[in-house]
Amino acid sequence: MACADHTMAIALIYGLDPGTMPATAPLNTDFLRPAFPPLTFQAVVDRCGRTMGFLTIIVRDRNGNMAAKCHGTMPIDGSSRFLSDAAP
Repeated sequence: MACADHTMAIALIYGLDPGTMPATAPLNTDFLRPAFPPLTFQAVVDRCGRTMGFLTIIVRDRNGNMAAKCHGTMPIDGSSRFLSDAAP
């Protein structure tokens, strides 16, 4: 789930203002089968508004089978996290 969380942030960060870092609110995962590495993470931005992003992450195992499906929400209002210590 940590890798799926990181994948969500990477998928969402490209559309954000410089210096803004998304934060994870809920992250729900359906584990469908055992997953043996190497794993593939596919991110889909389902919807992105001014303050929230909604994403789906598909995790596939070494044979390309879906092993897990994650749904997450990330606040992106700019007040939750900043890359530097000083807020803009």
